[in-house]
Amino acid sequence: MAPYSCIHAQDDGSGPCITCKFHGSKFKLEDGSCVEWSESVMGIPGTKFLGNIVGNVGGAKNSPATVFDVQVAQ
Repeated sequence: MAPYSCIHAQDDGSGPCITCKFHGSKFKLEDGSCVEWSESVMGIPGTKFLGNIVGNVGGAKNSPATVFDVQVAQ
C-alpha cells in the first residue's frame, strides 16, 4: 500500500478515483477497479518499462485495488 502522501483523489466525471503519484495507476473508489495502469515512474517520460515492473509489485496488471467499507459519522 502506498503512503497517503503518494495518492491523489479526484473525480474526473466517471466517479471518484485515486491515483498513485509514484507509478500512475488509477483506481475507482467505489469498487477498486483499475481505470488506468502504470505507464511510468513518477510521471517521468521514457520510464514505461520500469512503471510496468513497479505496477506489478502490488498485483497482476489491471488487478483491482482492495476496497474497504467506510462510514462517516456526523
